[in-house]
Amino acid sequence: MFKTYLTTTLMFTLNTPTTAKTTQLTADNWKEKVTDSNKGALVMFMAPWCGHCKQMKPDFNKLAKKNKENAAVVIGIVDCTKEEGLCQA
Repeated sequence: MFKTYLTTTLMFTLNTPTTAKTTQLTADNWKEKVTDSNKGALVMFMAPWCGHCKQMKPDFNKLAKKNKENAAVVIGIVDCTKEEGLCQA
């Protein structure tokens, strides 16, 4: 079941905020925000020390800001240093 959502999330890729624009996803809120939300999900699985993640995060936040009115999509970030269980397939 998790792999289905992960695949859907990655295909999309080309409210507890991390910033005012994205949703911080955790093991505690994943089911509510992603699995059971009946919304599409665009999720960035990242590590704060990762150079590629650091480069992508500003653009990801811009995307989230532009789509903040779109109630059909959850745009969230998973910090893989804190949420190892969500980041393992």
